[in-house]
Amino acid sequence: MSMNIAGLTQKLPDEAITWRGFGEPVLLNFSLLTGDALTPESSALEPMAKLLNGLYQQQAAINVTRALTGLAPITAIQRSIDTNAAGNPIVNLTIALEIDLNASLDNLIDPTEG
Repeated sequence: MSMNIAGLTQKLPDEAITWRGFGEPVLLNFSLLTGDALTPESSALEPMAKLLNGLYQQQAAINVTRALTGLAPITAIQRSIDTNAAGNPIVNLTIALEIDLNASLDNLIDPTEG
């Protein structure tokens, strides 16, 4: 099981990610992802947080399968809930991927492959 776009679509709202077939782009609809009518001037933070949260949920599902087969969990996506100075809850979402040092920064290593 890998952290791919097909699996991510199962953790996001319907039609938030669409693909029409080979040779066509994979489209991410921020309005469907957030449930709001967004424009280019809308904040990018909510859709990015929801996308990262979807990846976190996908990772959790993968880790259940990995645990059943005796494999170590994947920890590429970290999520924690803290409070700010005013006492309000905040969520921290972090993505950490290993870099293939034999290549370039564009060559990130998917922890589910290999």
